[in-house]
Formats: sequence, C-alpha cells, structure tokens
Amino acid sequence: MTHQSARPLVIAHRGLCSILPENTVEAVLSSMECADFAELDVMLTKDERVVVFHDDYLSELTNIDSLEQFAERKRIDHDDDGKERNDFWVEDFTLRELELLRVRQRIKPTKRPNIWNWKFGIPTLDELLDRLIEYKKSMVNGRTSGLMI
Repeated sequence: MTHQSARPLVIAHRGLCSILPENTVEAVLSSMECADFAELDVMLTKDERVVVFHDDYLSELTNIDSLEQFAERKRIDHDDDGKERNDFWVEDFTLRELELLRVRQRIKPTKRPNIWNWKFGIPTLDELLDRLIEYKKSMVNGRTSGLMI
C-alpha cells in the first residue's frame, strides 16, 4: 500500500494504548479516529489460533494470577529478551482458556489511566478484523486507516 501525504504518518502503537489497554479491539477502533495505522502484535495459541497480544507471557497484562484453575500452569521459560521468567505462556493456553482472561494497562508508564483495567479480553485477529470492518462501514468522516501487524 502506498501512502503519499505532505504530513508524517501517525501510527498508533498497539492501538490507542495511552488511554485503553493495548491490543484490545477497543484500543484499535479508538485509534482509527486519529491515526493512519494501528500497529498490532499477534501470538499463536496452543490450538493454533491467532490472538492479538504483545507479550508471550500473560501475568503482566492479565488477571491470570487470580484464576485458580490455571495455578499449576506456571512454568519457567525465556521471554523475547532471552530473560528467564516464571510465568504463564500464551502458547500453553487454548483460545477458549484465554477468553476467560481480562486485560489491563501496563504498569509503566504509570500515567496511563486504569479505569479500563479488566473490562476487555484478548481478541482473536479474526474478531478484531471483523469489528474493524463493521466500524469502518459506519464511519462518516471518510478517514482512511489501516493495520500494521
């Protein structure tokens, strides 16, 4: 896709994550009002479904620690930076299991609002694309925007 403009492109990193929890449908749709593109991260689940989520581990951004049924699933592995971490890993959970989780804002930077914590789940890429198509059809401002995955 070629984008020619006299102004710089605005790319919403993980959606409008300065306000809403990153990589949620709500963060991405909200970013379409002001950005040319939304950049997303995707991970593959145990049952090979594509979910929109940045980290390969779950405890920092989800409520997984509070769900007793998953307590025994914590294990030691290495994160994307090669650091050893005892955590719950996206690749060890099915989509159905991940659908039980709720997400929150990152702890750092601390200036992000936390009023939206625990209100949204981890979306599949298919779900996000379906919602984005519906949203784009309803837009009246005619903005053109896209995704970077």
